[in-house]
Amino acid sequence: MFAFRGLDNPDFVSVNTVFFVAYLVLAVQTFLRGIPYTVRATTAVALLFGVGLSQLITNGVGGSGLLLLLMSVAVGSMLFNAQIGGILLLLNTGVVIFVGVQMVTGQMSAPEINDVTNSAAAGAWASAGAIFFLAASITAMAFMVMTNGIRRTMEKQHHLTKQLEDEQASLEQRVQDRAADLKKRLAQFEVASEIAREILLETNIPSLLDKAVSLISQRFQYYHVGIFLNDERKEFTVLRAAAGPTSQQMIERNHRLKIGEIGIVGNVVSKAEARIAMDVKDDIVHYKNPFLPDTRSEMALPLRFGGVAIGALDVQSIEENAFTVDDIKILQTVADQLAIALAKSQQVEQLQRSVQELEASHAQVIQHAWQGHLKTARQKFQYHYHDAQVENSAPESDHGKQALSSGQTVMMTINGDGPNRKETVLAVPIKLRNQVLGVIDIHFQGATVSSDLVALIVGTVDRLAVSLENARLLEEIQYRAERERLVGEISSRVRTASDVDSILRIAAQEIGRSLGVSEVMVQLRNSEQS
Repeated sequence: MFAFRGLDNPDFVSVNTVFFVAYLVLAVQTFLRGIPYTVRATTAVALLFGVGLSQLITNGVGGSGLLLLLMSVAVGSMLFNAQIGGILLLLNTGVVIFVGVQMVTGQMSAPEINDVTNSAAAGAWASAGAIFFLAASITAMAFMVMTNGIRRTMEKQHHLTKQLEDEQASLEQRVQDRAADLKKRLAQFEVASEIAREILLETNIPSLLDKAVSLISQRFQYYHVGIFLNDERKEFTVLRAAAGPTSQQMIERNHRLKIGEIGIVGNVVSKAEARIAMDVKDDIVHYKNPFLPDTRSEMALPLRFGGVAIGALDVQSIEENAFTVDDIKILQTVADQLAIALAKSQQVEQLQRSVQELEASHAQVIQHAWQGHLKTARQKFQYHYHDAQVENSAPESDHGKQALSSGQTVMMTINGDGPNRKETVLAVPIKLRNQVLGVIDIHFQGATVSSDLVALIVGTVDRLAVSLENARLLEEIQYRAERERLVGEISSRVRTASDVDSILRIAAQEIGRSLGVSEVMVQLRNSEQS
């Protein structure tokens, strides 16, 4: 066992030395603000423990050691947590028990009573004051450390709260911006769908182009919207429709650009690729149009069909950087729909021209066929029904001639045979494929004829025309069949002869007999004699 002795023991560290070291450590911690919180708190608890232990050993149970040890437990709990406080409580309790046992058994020198109870001694007051000041300083430092820690924690919390508030405000703004942008895009897609729907419903190319530029200009609010189409030689692309302040003047002047050489539009048509100039001053391809002096940005999109650009959609704005990626996508969709509609309209027009050409050709064939049929006919086709009798002659009338020449139904009121008698005459042309074959002239007693009766007669005449054509075709087929039969018979009889003279004799005889003619001459001549 080892033994502790009193203050007069030279091996024991004096109280003044302990106080000096404690004050020095406190001063260092006070001025060095960068010391971590854990180090500062641990130092405060350690100083209280060390000074308390020193006082307990020096002054025993009557000194301030117990109080200082108790303060170390309280400060440790305050600066750290309840678990550290509990550990310090157990440690200090063990120290107190150990020191008490040592002093009671005489293993450690117990302090004299007068050292503790003599309040008239200056040294006692100095020692007590030093202990009080040290304890108060450590406690104040502990509270300061704790307060600084709380303040820094609150500042960090406030900073984090401010960051969260800023982030929330920024997020709300982004959400609002995104919602507004999505609303704008949705509106643009609805506009694009409306434009595409309107475009596809139109088949007339001029009306289609005018409607397209008008819709795009109204919905997207651009400075200028134009549609260019290539000429037949694919040398120039010509402005066919436009919407803007000077669009009509440009169209009247037949505004056109050389493909591949002039302007953004000419470049786009040449390459079949979109081109955008966010600032036309920086684009070397841009053509400064005197009719559009306020243009600051321009976008041209190809009208592609089958991989080939048949023209371009040109939009211009008075603002720089006026076009976004979404604008480009939407307008390119519109341009593609427009190209399809244009191609469809062109195909429809071409088909209509082909149908008209076929109808004209068919009508011409019918006209020639009936002209030939009437010429070869051995009778004149005209009949007159009067007083329940049918006559083979029909008088011509002015309204009948008018119906024949105009190809339209003519109805008028004329004076009848008796006084104050009115007749209604109706002349309906017999038409087949818009070719007038004849006329039906009908006289009605009275000044009026019902529209239903007129419609009945017109429908009957239309079917009459079809029946006449069917009859003509049947006669033509029969005529051809009879002709083939005669040719076959004549050829069969001619083949029975074996020499030239017999062949010519039989040929003259059979042709005259078969055709019913009175005279047929057949002869062979030497070209030199003729």
